[in-house]
Amino acid sequence: MKEEKINSIIDLYLRGQASTEEQNSLNSWLSEDTDNQTHFDQISQITKELKHIPIQLNPDTETEWNSFLSKISEENTEAKIVKLSPMRHLWKVAAMLIFAIGLGWLFNGQFVNTNFEVAQEFVIPKGETQVITLEDGTKVHLNADSKLAVFEKFNQKNRLLSLEGEAYFEVTKNRKLPFVIQTGKVTTEVTGTAFNLKSYSETNQISLTVTEGSVNFKTADQLVSVNANTAAVFYKKSERIEQVEYNSDEALGWIQGRLVIQNMTMKEGLSALERRFNVQFKDNSEKTSFRLIVNKDDNIDSVLESLKDILMVEIQSEGNVITLSK
Repeated sequence: MKEEKINSIIDLYLRGQASTEEQNSLNSWLSEDTDNQTHFDQISQITKELKHIPIQLNPDTETEWNSFLSKISEENTEAKIVKLSPMRHLWKVAAMLIFAIGLGWLFNGQFVNTNFEVAQEFVIPKGETQVITLEDGTKVHLNADSKLAVFEKFNQKNRLLSLEGEAYFEVTKNRKLPFVIQTGKVTTEVTGTAFNLKSYSETNQISLTVTEGSVNFKTADQLVSVNANTAAVFYKKSERIEQVEYNSDEALGWIQGRLVIQNMTMKEGLSALERRFNVQFKDNSEKTSFRLIVNKDDNIDSVLESLKDILMVEIQSEGNVITLSK
């Protein structure tokens, strides 16, 4: 296995985000050679040390980046017979991590994620939406079946969040504290703008739609700047970001109570209806997709009537469980 790939898996494992498949790959790799275990142990130890570095660094800011490199350069000179202070030792650790793993891994959450614990969570059940205002004045529209985590020291030392589900953000400007959202392997970073971010577990992609300003959409080895009235998608299988067609009605209609189902698989479309109406679908229809627009005042009964005509299927309801049959 390539070193870059295994380092990425080790990163996910140490942060508790590795999938079962990735954990199996890691275990297999560790059993191949004792040197592999040594490599893992070294990265694990360095990561623990790195948590103590008291720095708030925006790697996209040239001044901060040059200052960071300067500090590392000072510590990465020829060995001297001196006793390192704790602070100097930590900069040494940072330099070791960069050379051992690479810059992409370093900024894929290590300076952002590890220093802070979750301070507050907003959990929105199916069938509901909610608008919240964060401490910095940012307004967040949370869609059904979504969870937003706010990390400690928010608006003091960071503006760090994690999102599962879908939300529209109207971000208050603050160039000194970038607004950062972690969704799986993708980081979304801005200073002040408005955008929609969608990251449900059952879908094969994470979608970003920008309405104002510019947003950095990035992974460990790719960064895409997404401007106003444009959109981008991270494909989970290929782990690549691509710019896609901008469709405000499809991406943003939910904020006004309008649900647009198109360009989705059957499973994704039914999942969207489950979130909207807090129901559960059992699909035995063998259909692959459908197109449907649900308006604010539509109820589940009218939607099922439309589905019956569109898909030409039999529909049975028992409580909140709805079965589709051929």
